Amino acid sequence: MKPIVLAVVLCAIGFGTAAADVKAVWAIGDGDKVDRDDLTHPGRRGNAVWDGAGVRLFAARNEIVAFQVIVDADRTGIRALSVALPELRFGSETIVYRAPAGDPSDTVDRPIQLFSVNYMHVTTPSRASWVWAPGSRAAPANAVGWKPVQLVPENARAGRGGFPVSVAAGQNQAFWIEIYTGRNRPAGTYQGRLTVTADGRRQELPLSLELFDFALPDENTMHAMVYYASDQPELYHGRNMDAAYHRFAHRQRIELVHAYDIATTRAALGRFTGADFTRDAHYEGPGQGVGNIIVPASFYGPGTDYDDRASAWAHADAWMTFLTQTLPKALTFLYMPDEPRAPQYPRILRLGENVHSNPGPGRGLPIFVTHEYVDALAPAIDIWCSGPQGFQIERARQERARGHDYWFYNGGRPAGGAITIDAPATDSRATIWAGIKHDARVYFYWHAVHWRHNSQKRGERTQNVWAESITFDNRGQPNKPIDDQGYIHGDGVLLYPGEDVLHPDQDRGIRGPISTVQLANIRRGLQDQQYIALARSRGLTAAVDEVLREIVPRVFSDADATVSFPERGDPYEAARLKLARAIATTGRAMPASDIRQPILFDTPEADRILGTLQIFPPDNAWHEDISARPVHPDSAAIVATVGAEKPLGFNLDMNFVIVPPNQPRVPVRITEYPNESDPGPFPIPEDAPIENWPMARNEDAGALPKPGGTLRDLQRHGTGDRHLILVDPAHGRVHEFWQARLTDAGWEASQASTFDLTSNRLRPDRWTSADAAGLPIFPAIVRFDEVARGRVEHAMRFTVRRTRRAYVYPATHFASRSDDPSLPRMGERFRLRPDFDVSGFPPHAQAILRGLQQYGMFVADNGGDWLMSIAPDRRFQGLESLVRVKGSDFEVIVPTGPDEGPRRKR
Repeated sequence: MKPIVLAVVLCAIGFGTAAADVKAVWAIGDGDKVDRDDLTHPGRRGNAVWDGAGVRLFAARNEIVAFQVIVDADRTGIRALSVALPELRFGSETIVYRAPAGDPSDTVDRPIQLFSVNYMHVTTPSRASWVWAPGSRAAPANAVGWKPVQLVPENARAGRGGFPVSVAAGQNQAFWIEIYTGRNRPAGTYQGRLTVTADGRRQELPLSLELFDFALPDENTMHAMVYYASDQPELYHGRNMDAAYHRFAHRQRIELVHAYDIATTRAALGRFTGADFTRDAHYEGPGQGVGNIIVPASFYGPGTDYDDRASAWAHADAWMTFLTQTLPKALTFLYMPDEPRAPQYPRILRLGENVHSNPGPGRGLPIFVTHEYVDALAPAIDIWCSGPQGFQIERARQERARGHDYWFYNGGRPAGGAITIDAPATDSRATIWAGIKHDARVYFYWHAVHWRHNSQKRGERTQNVWAESITFDNRGQPNKPIDDQGYIHGDGVLLYPGEDVLHPDQDRGIRGPISTVQLANIRRGLQDQQYIALARSRGLTAAVDEVLREIVPRVFSDADATVSFPERGDPYEAARLKLARAIATTGRAMPASDIRQPILFDTPEADRILGTLQIFPPDNAWHEDISARPVHPDSAAIVATVGAEKPLGFNLDMNFVIVPPNQPRVPVRITEYPNESDPGPFPIPEDAPIENWPMARNEDAGALPKPGGTLRDLQRHGTGDRHLILVDPAHGRVHEFWQARLTDAGWEASQASTFDLTSNRLRPDRWTSADAAGLPIFPAIVRFDEVARGRVEHAMRFTVRRTRRAYVYPATHFASRSDDPSLPRMGERFRLRPDFDVSGFPPHAQAILRGLQQYGMFVADNGGDWLMSIAPDRRFQGLESLVRVKGSDFEVIVPTGPDEGPRRKR
């Protein structure tokens, strides 16, 4: 399928000689800052998003893409200036603008968002050695002037960024436009017209957005944790704003963090389960239904609970037990004294010993320190977190090899970018790229809302952050070395208060946070990381290495005296486009035959392999788009016999193991269908999972793993269908067994089937398989890797209690004595009605339901009515919502045959 192009084109409709005093209208990406008085910016002639006549964007699904429209005023200025983007359209598919509410974190049905850019005056550059050495070759070239900072929602107060805005003569005004591409739109080119209105006169700008045929995952590959103190918004807004700030941060792909204990974690549980980030909770966007994972046991210091060994054991045991039971995927740590100096080392060593000596589960609580590696602290530390200047690349590799981790925080040129108002916009993005190149799992930024200055500032600490650009100032602090003193523009302020009860003249009238160019570029870097992770998962190592060399050739301990990364947005966009095209055109070729060991289905490594695995040819029935097939004339009667009012259900049953090409083959004794089975031996590994492992959701309780039981126990004991599925990518085969069991004499099964993943060849007519319909099971399984991408792109399987004595392509076998025409045949294909609204379901459920609308599901076996097969993967979320789908929401289609549909001979 060709990618969809979303484009905004600046039309040739001009303002005319009698119009407002507009000198030029042009566009630029989100990776450039255009000073308010810069009317000669080189980007006016053309850049990555502007060809001199229109705006050209590209994106993946589930991505936020942003750009700026710049309006230059001429001799008399502009009294009232605004922009509008009503919709983007591709055929019948639309991305529609909806006006904002007062709360900027309420993003439901708001894929298009409009902002004015607010400027702050920097008269002298930041001066802090850890950001950049003043006067050095690493310092930014253009650090003073009217700098673009805040992204003010269009519905802000008049005169405070709300539309329309005024522009003085000889100045410009930037408008920031964000488009969320959604999860399920088809790839192609969406087009729209952006309207610029100046003093009542309009100019239209044509826009195109190329939407590629892949989606960014909801779960972040690199995690960004940003400290958040709820008392700061309470002080400036006049009330608690936690829900809005966490929602807003989630859309930026960052996590606002602070210390938690068991009680506060329980109180905020929806933040970690994903319940706080659903449409019902006023959230729509990346990470919908996916929770935060960073749950620190302390922050900016360890407190006193761990100074005594007995107390440390008790607190660590209780905390780690709670997290294991409640949030098993959580990242946690005990934060040591911040940026410690040598006199604090003995206490840190003692704290580390108190935790590490614990014989119980508390031993697993990691010790975290904001410091570059030093031998003196090595016995205590599990997670090092240094600034870019202290990030020792080889030492980080060594620590990870020892089972420890090495994160990084804040910024500092030239080893990384500087997260400041007076640094280039791309510094934030480059900082994330530096972490990508050197495998940092987590990026930490020291504060999101440092509005009231911490105790390092002398004098008045309550800052007027909208009027004063310097937000960190520790000059004159006692007992602080002079080289550790300075002031920084915008430091610790990624978000600004939308309301300001302390400084009413600066109140924007926005009931929530207001973002910044710095934060938008951190988000852009985190989305870039998703591109790189997808490219790596599809074997595009050379392309990844190439863009990393281009963007961050020398960072962290490899850096020299000057920055090596680009300071404008275009090179980053060129790298992203290169990755997008490679990902979209790679296809699903067989993975390389270098799989060295068996890989279980519920692992990231399995996700990587499955993301590139071609499961049957593209014209196979499992891949056939049946969304436009006619409804079967007996559809209503067939649905009624299955149960029109019964809910859609599922078993977490069908697992599998991916085997290497040299997996030893073993014989399997076939006990019931030897004449309808394929010959062995078969590549069965020792850890081959039996159906339902490791979960406990199946209609047949006797088939479930016993509490506390091991996989070896399940291989030998239990009832039910006991399917065993082996995937052999290197040889293009899948082997499936019914009622498989390990005995003292070896493996046995009631039936064995082998399917060629490169062919459309079916089982012989009237032959069964491990499924009663004679169908393969593996291509029908709903897997985590595909719902994480946003869409199940194949037909699925389900069971019904009663079937007909008949089968239909691609089935080859029946399992019934009834000829009742109102009963479904084996292989009958059901489709979720095209008009069924899936938008209110959690993301993983949406991916399944979209697949059911496009590919449907086959009757594959006798069993409970409307029960689908989903892999027993703990990473699934929100599947319980499927119960809201009823049998009456389905229809039976007229199927195609072996030489029809996409298999028709042309």
